[in-house]
Amino acid sequence: LKLVTTNRQLTELRSFFEHRRFGRYQEGLDIVARLGLLPFTQEELNEKQSNYRDLDPILKKQFPTFLAGSVHCLYGLHRKVKSESRGQDSSVEVRLKELQMKSRLMYIFAGLIDMPSSTKEDIQKMRNHMI
Repeated sequence: LKLVTTNRQLTELRSFFEHRRFGRYQEGLDIVARLGLLPFTQEELNEKQSNYRDLDPILKKQFPTFLAGSVHCLYGLHRKVKSESRGQDSSVEVRLKELQMKSRLMYIFAGLIDMPSSTKEDIQKMRNHMI
């Protein structure tokens, strides 16, 4: 059963990277949400950290790229929402803040699961551009 789950996750990761590569950021984030590997709320941090420890080693090997790619999708959406909004109304501001908060949680998560410093630096650079 674990092998089937790992295979499904790897297939989803492949789709995620394809969406990211072609700039389909929302579709990529939909896959991230479906996979359930990353926190989208403060309350999920501990649970996702615990789940990470139990991941198959092949998934762990891809995790730094997946995590940075997820923040790249958040950044791409942030940039798109910001550029397409004319006279930022409150709903646009709420959406931009939501994207910023998710990227912040991913940065915290990267530290909790001890991602390489290069991954954390990449995430931090994208977060800085979202301010």
